[in-house]
Amino acid sequence: MTVVPIAKTFAAALAAHRAGRLEDAEALYRRILAVEPNHGDSLHYLGLIAHQVGRHDLALELIGRAIALNGRVPEFHNNIGEAHRALGQLGAAIEHYHRAIALRAGYVEAHYNLANTLCDQGRMDEAVARYRRALTLRPDYAEAHNNLGTVLHAQGHLDEAIKHYRRVVALRPEIPEVHYNLGTVLQDQGNLATAMTHYEKALGLRPGYVEAHYNLGIVLRDQGRLPEAAAHYRQALALRPDYAEAHNNLGNLLKDQGRLEDAVSCFTRALELRPDYAEAHSNLLFTQLYRPGVTLAGVLAAAQGWNGAQTRGLRAAWPCHDPKTRDGGPLRLGFVSGDFRNHVIGHHVIPTLERLAAAGHRLTCYSNNATEDALTARFKAAAATWRPVSRLTDQALAETIRNDGIDILFDLSGHTAYNRLLVFARKPAPVQVCWVGYPATTGLEAMDYFLNDRHQIPDGAEAYYQEKVVRLPNSYMCYEPVADAPPVAAQPYDANGHVTFGSFNEVKKITPQAIAVWSEILRRLPTARLLLKATRFGDPDVQDRYRHLFGGHGIASERLDFVGATSPAEHMAFMSRADLALDTFPFTGGATTVDALWMGVPVITCPGETISSRHSLGHLTHAGLTELIAPNLDRYVALAVELAQEPVRLAGLRAGLRPRLAASPLCAGESFVRHVEAAVTAMGERYLSGQPPEAFSVAG
Repeated sequence: MTVVPIAKTFAAALAAHRAGRLEDAEALYRRILAVEPNHGDSLHYLGLIAHQVGRHDLALELIGRAIALNGRVPEFHNNIGEAHRALGQLGAAIEHYHRAIALRAGYVEAHYNLANTLCDQGRMDEAVARYRRALTLRPDYAEAHNNLGTVLHAQGHLDEAIKHYRRVVALRPEIPEVHYNLGTVLQDQGNLATAMTHYEKALGLRPGYVEAHYNLGIVLRDQGRLPEAAAHYRQALALRPDYAEAHNNLGNLLKDQGRLEDAVSCFTRALELRPDYAEAHSNLLFTQLYRPGVTLAGVLAAAQGWNGAQTRGLRAAWPCHDPKTRDGGPLRLGFVSGDFRNHVIGHHVIPTLERLAAAGHRLTCYSNNATEDALTARFKAAAATWRPVSRLTDQALAETIRNDGIDILFDLSGHTAYNRLLVFARKPAPVQVCWVGYPATTGLEAMDYFLNDRHQIPDGAEAYYQEKVVRLPNSYMCYEPVADAPPVAAQPYDANGHVTFGSFNEVKKITPQAIAVWSEILRRLPTARLLLKATRFGDPDVQDRYRHLFGGHGIASERLDFVGATSPAEHMAFMSRADLALDTFPFTGGATTVDALWMGVPVITCPGETISSRHSLGHLTHAGLTELIAPNLDRYVALAVELAQEPVRLAGLRAGLRPRLAASPLCAGESFVRHVEAAVTAMGERYLSGQPPEAFSVAG
């Protein structure tokens, strides 16, 4: 064969290769090599085909032979780098990309591929620089804009990530992934409406885009559009039945709708698919607290099961915390939460942290939620060190806490949303304490103490806690009334001529058992009405379901009034429309009960043995209202009926509740902080003296 046929054959091979006819191209390259074994370009392109079809070892051999013949061709180095990267040989890949760039400084694809490989190594800042260089060379390089957006998103630079994703959308609007990626960062930024638009565009381009259905479900749920969210979760599961995250999120949605048993089924299925799915496992634990029949023994066993399943192997890597190596100074306190914001836990915690800071304690707050608001600003002001940590891995956050030298680390989430229990499982601090946030044992072997009070954990109950119980003398929390709460209003009975019962707890707390009991009360009082106010009652489907449940007990829907979400001040005002509040069970009101008392509304409760069933018991005890605590459900019904028939007694209670609460230990912030300080000091002294954690009670 002469030189001319080789040139023509090579041109034909390239044409076939570029057209995607790889078998034809391979045959032509091999025909050339049969005549000219050292034809470097044919070796290179034959190696490229091998890489394209997944034969990366063969690609290394063929392109390596081409490089041995002529090591000064940039494309050879770039493409062998891609084969090395496909085999996970990242160091070798990077060497070849650098060689390609050294041979041709403006080789845009080599800069791009180098950036991708640096991402694989976790060298994000270097990757960003390389993506920027590629975009300087080719401003309309859509793939580089996209990947740079992904890295910037991961680093938390949301505005800049959006800029690059929008550029990709302008360049390649026909690609569904482009819209999906932009939707994800807009969602993280809180721009839900625009995120939804891009997820919908992605689905318009690819109706079977599973991840877009899933994320659109999240956005719709966050907007309170639960039926639509459920439909997209279910569509995602129809397309991918083993999508554990979709099962988990559907479970959360069903729980919010009060469908507890359905939620449990979803969490259980998620765990069957992914036994190491800690979030779904936590959701299952949290949901059990709402179910009738829950026991302390069952809660402990389930929590210990979580610890055994999710923390396996972590104890062996616990760091050694030797108090002798400590550098002295006051105890360093750290707090981990996703609720340093307008959230019930944020409101529980902020009065105490502000007072601790004012007393000279240097606090470090580890915020596991990117959402910030006016309450977040108060936490930032109280903290000597504020660390946003939602993008840190569990291991990285554990190392950060250890490097900060935290002596006592408080968990404010337990098994609720945004928790970082797998950080605590790594034992980053010598003393770890569960306080508020979760009304049950965490089950964590690494959690040393559970800070609570004698009302919620009475004598004998401490046996059902993995942690050592520390009892505060009064309440486990300090109450800060809603700043713009209206004055106590006149008793509604006087204007209505009938008693109005109220429930202001979340829908998921209103179990079929509670509905049956409340229906019995309403049957005994034919003129009484029930006001049901909760965020999810803004959903007509949820309203209809609860009307049906009450209807099953003979209660006409005309006797029920449903109200959805309102502002905090409006929520407090709606409480004033009730003469008497009916507490939920087995998960009672916490802040909801205290808010109702602040608005002059007495609350009837029936506690059980779990903390979640005893919140109201503690609050009513502190307010001097133990007569509103029923020992059983029969007495609960009788008490509600008795009080409803004594409007004068109700009026007297209403008039005195706010001053009574203001004078109670619940609002005694200064003494509460002294009790917390005493608990912290005792925990610290045991650690510094080399003693193991032990249960104790703080003196009043």
